[in-house]
Amino acid sequence: MTRGLMLISLLTMLGLLGCSSPRAGNGRTDEVIYAYHHRMMTSAHAAFSRGDIARAAELYERAWIRARIADRPVAIGASAYNLALCRIALGRDDRVAELLAEAIVELERAGESTYDVQLVQAEYLRSSGETSAAWSVTDALLENRPPRPIRAQTRTLRALLAMELDDFEAAREEWQQAEREGRRVRDERIAARLAEIEGQIALVDDDLIAAATAFDREAHHYRNIGRYTDMSRALARAADVWMLAAEPVKTLDRSYRAARHYAAADQWTDALQLLDRALPALEDDEVEDLMIQRFAALVDEVASAMKKAAARDVQE
Repeated sequence: MTRGLMLISLLTMLGLLGCSSPRAGNGRTDEVIYAYHHRMMTSAHAAFSRGDIARAAELYERAWIRARIADRPVAIGASAYNLALCRIALGRDDRVAELLAEAIVELERAGESTYDVQLVQAEYLRSSGETSAAWSVTDALLENRPPRPIRAQTRTLRALLAMELDDFEAAREEWQQAEREGRRVRDERIAARLAEIEGQIALVDDDLIAAATAFDREAHHYRNIGRYTDMSRALARAADVWMLAAEPVKTLDRSYRAARHYAAADQWTDALQLLDRALPALEDDEVEDLMIQRFAALVDEVASAMKKAAARDVQE
C-alpha cells in the first residue's frame, strides 16, 4: 500500500476517534489559572468541528506552548495530542511523532489514560511504513486491557497490518475478534471499518460478490454518520469490484454516486478518473437509457468545470 493510501486510512481512524481529547484541567483552580489554555482548547475544538483544521492547529499549538510553560502534564498531553491530529489531517509530518510521544509521557505522568493517543501513534507508524513498530504499539495497548471500543479499533488496525504483511490468516483472526468486540459496541464508524476489512479479505479469497457487498455496507455506514468523503471512497471501491464481477448496473450506480460526490466537492480529477474507469460498463445491454443519460450529463459537468478551472489558472 502506498503512503498516500495509508494516510487515507489514518484519516479514517482519526474520524473514528473524532478528535477526542484527554481532560485539559482538573477543577476550578485549573480553569482559573489556565483560562488562556482552556479558551484556546475550546476554540480549537470548535474550529476542528466546523472543518477549519488549519485554524484548529494554530489554536492547539498556542495551547500546547502555554501548557509547556506552565509544566502541566494533562494540559500538555491534551494539546500535543490534538495538535498532532491536526497536523496529520493537514498532511504535515513536522514533529507529529514527537508530539504523540510527548502526549503519552505527560499523560502517564499525570495518571491519565493514553489509549487514544497510542492508537493514533500506531496508525501513524503504519502510515510511515513502520509496520513492525505499529504492531508492537498495538501489542502494548491490548496488554493494558483498554475499553471495548478501543479494543475493536485496535483489532481492525491489526487486521490491516497483518494484510500488509501478507499474513492473511492473522488478518482473518484479528478481524473476527474485532467483529466480536464491535457487535457489543454498536458504533457505525467501527462497523464501517469492519466492513472494509471484510471486503479486503473477501478479495483475497477471490469472492468478488462478498467483497463488493461489504464495501457497499461500508459506504452505507459512513453515510449514516455524515462521513461523506469516506462514503465516496467506499463507493468507488465497490464500483471497481462490481466491475470485476461483471455487474455493469451496480458498477455504474456506485461510480455515479461517488463521482457526483467528488464533483459537488470540486474534486474534479477524482470524479473524472472514477467516471472514466466505469465507461466500459455503459456498453452493456442491461444498462438503461436513463443511467446512460445521467452518466453522460455528469461527465459533461465535470469536463466543463475542469476547463473553466484551467482557464482561470492560465489567467492568473
